[in-house]
Amino acid sequence: MNAPSPAIRSLVRSITETHVAPQLDAKGVATGAATVTERLAERLMPLIGAAGFHALLQRAVSLEAAEHPLLEGMRGEDLPNAQGQALAERALGREPVEVREAAIAVIARFLELLAHFLGEELTVRLATRAWADRPPDASPEGEAG
Repeated sequence: MNAPSPAIRSLVRSITETHVAPQLDAKGVATGAATVTERLAERLMPLIGAAGFHALLQRAVSLEAAEHPLLEGMRGEDLPNAQGQALAERALGREPVEVREAAIAVIARFLELLAHFLGEELTVRLATRAWADRPPDASPEGEAG
């Protein structure tokens, strides 16, 4: 499969720069990846359904596992649950950069797969709105921290 398009790469950079930041430890990266997938799920599940969302996420994980052994055997539904607990457990003893690269690769691949179905313009617009709807530090349920 080809690398994500420039528009998808730019989108991924913008949505991960805070939540999957280089200065975070491995657990922080896992938590940030969960936040990103939760926000995407909120925006996309009404459109593609929970099964569609998890199927695309699972495919993204499967495709990226060859390049990122941390992901081997992981299920798509493991990423957004419990603030990334499954990813955090796998991240134990690994370098934060390894966890960060794997998380970003999955997010990028997920959006690229989604763009095959919805088109790149709509995918970028929907994913961007997941962040425009509320401040970066707002909880997924809209409750104060």
